[in-house]
Amino acid sequence: IIKEKKPKTLFGYSSNIVLIANAAWENNITFNTKRVYLSGEPYTEADCERIKRAFPKARILGIYGCTEGGAMAYECKYGHMHINSDLVLLEAVDKDYNPLPYDTPSEQTLITNYSNKVQPLVRFVLGDSITLHHGCKCGLKDDWVEVQGRANDILPFEGDDGKTVYCSAISMLLCMEDASMHGFENFREYQVVLHEPNSLEIRLDCYKPEEKEKLFENVKKIISDYLATLSVSNVNIYLSDKLPQATTASGKRKRIYIEK
Repeated sequence: IIKEKKPKTLFGYSSNIVLIANAAWENNITFNTKRVYLSGEPYTEADCERIKRAFPKARILGIYGCTEGGAMAYECKYGHMHINSDLVLLEAVDKDYNPLPYDTPSEQTLITNYSNKVQPLVRFVLGDSITLHHGCKCGLKDDWVEVQGRANDILPFEGDDGKTVYCSAISMLLCMEDASMHGFENFREYQVVLHEPNSLEIRLDCYKPEEKEKLFENVKKIISDYLATLSVSNVNIYLSDKLPQATTASGKRKRIYIEK
């Protein structure tokens, strides 16, 4: 469809755009699209490199948004998500909804949507952990937001001392990115699923299935080494016989999540 329609702009979930880019690379196809907007899910440097192969002329930009708030922030050339302050108010708060200062990760986020005249939302509770920052060398005056992800996507592990240790989903994504950069042309997609207690299921979709075991060993080592820095060493990391799959009715493919 993209090849036929030749869109100048493409907007979609990060994981789905990566799937399109992978399919294009497999079939030696490139597109002349000028802008690719990634939204709805976190993405990594490796994802951007994959997308760039299929969309070599495109500027890849991130958008932070949700159904209740619309497009709440957009990425500048320095990679900072600047808040659409004329459309939405974002508040970083603690668990009791008290405001937090700049540069402090929140436990919840409150949004007030100025543009929704039909069903106004005032201080709507969004389950994201964010950090607000002030000032950017790009020159934009709007505050910018760093999105850690859904607060309930933070992975709890049992540490070596028996206490709970928390690992952010983005940290696990960076582990997978490190692994994928070592086998860049072999990864098509992946998922990491935490089964409590301390059991990580790794789902891999590889271009060369015969190399899956080798790639898994690389993934296992990188994740194990990272968790060891958090004093977590008693984790069962195993290769699944399942492929990565959509996890929500919306079609999102959450790469890191907790199986409840």
